[in-house]
Amino acid sequence: MMDVNQDNTLCTQWDPSMSEDAQLLWRINNEYRLRLTRAQNSIELLLQLLLTRADASVQDAVDVVYSTQQHLVTLIQEHREWRYRFFYASSAERRMVQEDRDVYRALAGFSRMQAAHQRALSDIWHLFGGVHRPASFFTTVANGDLWDVAHQAIADLSEFEGFVQTVNQQ
Repeated sequence: MMDVNQDNTLCTQWDPSMSEDAQLLWRINNEYRLRLTRAQNSIELLLQLLLTRADASVQDAVDVVYSTQQHLVTLIQEHREWRYRFFYASSAERRMVQEDRDVYRALAGFSRMQAAHQRALSDIWHLFGGVHRPASFFTTVANGDLWDVAHQAIADLSEFEGFVQTVNQQ
């Protein structure tokens, strides 16, 4: 399984002395990474399960899950590129920007990236919603139904704007 943290870095540590805007940047980056990771992991697990149990009756679902996985890989790569371009003060140090100008630039870059991601997530949502849901035999494991888990993870990622609005109001 591919990890969102391909660069093997830990999340930037929370620093209570950060400005409010820097705290906002820190929170939205970490929450977005969390949601991307959750969506990617659930889709990959679902795809593995479907491929293991697949028959011709679920091929459309397999195709949609595979396509969703590919879309998520693109979103994750774009988020990673955003981090290296805007979020980190230096790619060598991998420390979050702190200067107000850099924080505003990172927030603006995130906003543009996330708006573009919303369009891709809308496409994913329509793909997922347009396919006949496989029988639970194909998607259920001991911990639950991976179709539902993946669907919820995509919904959480799609609803990220609500998180940003909530954080902005605090």
